[in-house]
Amino acid sequence: MAKDYSGGMNFEFTSGGKRPQGESSAQHERPDPETPFRMLVLGDFSGAAGKIALVHWTVKPVAQWWHDPIFSPTGLAYFLGELTRTFWRGEFVWHLKPIASPAADLFYVGSTGMFLAASAVALWQGTSDVRRRVVLSMSFFVLGVSVLLLAASSLVFDFDDSWAPSRASPYFVAGRLVGGALVPFVLLYLDGLGHALSWARLRIDPLVVVSLIAAAITLSEIAITLAVFQSPYNWFHLS
Repeated sequence: MAKDYSGGMNFEFTSGGKRPQGESSAQHERPDPETPFRMLVLGDFSGAAGKIALVHWTVKPVAQWWHDPIFSPTGLAYFLGELTRTFWRGEFVWHLKPIASPAADLFYVGSTGMFLAASAVALWQGTSDVRRRVVLSMSFFVLGVSVLLLAASSLVFDFDDSWAPSRASPYFVAGRLVGGALVPFVLLYLDGLGHALSWARLRIDPLVVVSLIAAAITLSEIAITLAVFQSPYNWFHLS
């Protein structure tokens, strides 16, 4: 005999729309078969309305958008810098403090700005390879749109009592949010690295430089996470 695992609980699922007052579930009108899946299940096209309501975010009046700190030099520098840092190293924390190395963070921001600028200058000067020009142009477009989307989202919302983003730091600076632009970023970074070495007249294989960067990052990450692995509350010690 089949067993009932419901525990006496009754579940009712709706399509996300509001039921007319006085209408029972049996009488509820079926949704349009052409309704997009996200609207059908979650009630809105982006699927974010539920989260926005849960964390108490509200959309600011348009007149307040232009007073957002992201339009100040300090706010813009923080937004781009923190986004770059978390894009490289992630957002791991220990005792509510970021697991990060100031020296590594400085390298992440400095090298990113320098090599992307070098790639942009080289692209502006022109290249005879049409395919290369198209690939680099599209890479800049994808990366730029990804960053602008986070910037626009940062100035649209009032984050109320949210922890991150917050009213004190109203920016979407989680690097994982632009993870879809990783490949375009790597292409631009390596292209800029190659041009920088060429302009400096350094006869060094870019692959050697990339290997040194990877080794340095690996050693840095090991050094800053030693405290985590040595903690008696770490999973490896508790198991």
